[in-house]
Amino acid sequence: YALTLNAVPAVCFWCLTFAVLFSYYWVRQNALFLSGRRELKYAAFQVGDLLEEEVRLENSSWVPVIWARFTDQSSIPGYTIRSVRTVSGQETSQFTSTTLCEQRGVYSLGPWTIQMADPLGLFLASQTYTDVKEIVVYPPLAVLPGHLLAHHQTRGDLRRMRQALEAETINASTVRAYQPGDPLKRVHWPSSARRQQLYIKTFEPETSSRVWLIPDLDATTQIGSGKDSTLEAAAILLASLANQMLRDRLAVGLFARDEQPRVVLPERGQAHLWTLLRAIAPLKAVKGQTLRKTI
Repeated sequence: YALTLNAVPAVCFWCLTFAVLFSYYWVRQNALFLSGRRELKYAAFQVGDLLEEEVRLENSSWVPVIWARFTDQSSIPGYTIRSVRTVSGQETSQFTSTTLCEQRGVYSLGPWTIQMADPLGLFLASQTYTDVKEIVVYPPLAVLPGHLLAHHQTRGDLRRMRQALEAETINASTVRAYQPGDPLKRVHWPSSARRQQLYIKTFEPETSSRVWLIPDLDATTQIGSGKDSTLEAAAILLASLANQMLRDRLAVGLFARDEQPRVVLPERGQAHLWTLLRAIAPLKAVKGQTLRKTI
């Protein structure tokens, strides 16, 4: 009877020791041999697009992961991969996480953490993935009325801004009949051959071929909230105007100031649209930042 009483603590001690060592080994194997990866299916997003990413867990150990809990610190509104998954030994588990892009802006994808535990819950291990991807959600483009910006017409309120420059620009707009004194280097030979007389190229004035977009970001002038606010309407209008004028072969630039100045120098070409959209995406309304102060 005395021997039996002495054996109970010993058995309990060794059982507890075995449980601790077993749990430690289990969670250590999980921490060493489990790896996670996130991969976006698409690189560019506009408001209304579906953001999809594939999350992959690969377990190269024979010890199964009974649960892996995700903690995501991404800044995309309404989006997280917070979830609990299991992975068998020597297997790979993957799932797709999606969200609808409802708000323009510049966001971060990550960092994120995977937490694991042993079956008894004695130990907890975590893996932190510090890599951060920048996600830009561009504003949508709207179809503008065709008469909003008449092609090849001068713009501006000052008389001197409507005068063509003497210097030759790079953007030829049309041709006209040759007049004595016109330089021969401006002759448009295809038109001259078709019409059997000399025609020369005329160029757009620099003031009409270069456009600056300057939004009013004063918070006191804005009304509404979210997608129904005047700020969002202004962002859509900026993006749509930039798209239309670039298609009209105008050089388009942006000058805006919210919490910091944002300047995009005027350039031509549809490739320049993405630079403009990237600058428009994070624009915010700031109290006291009137249009007069911006200019």
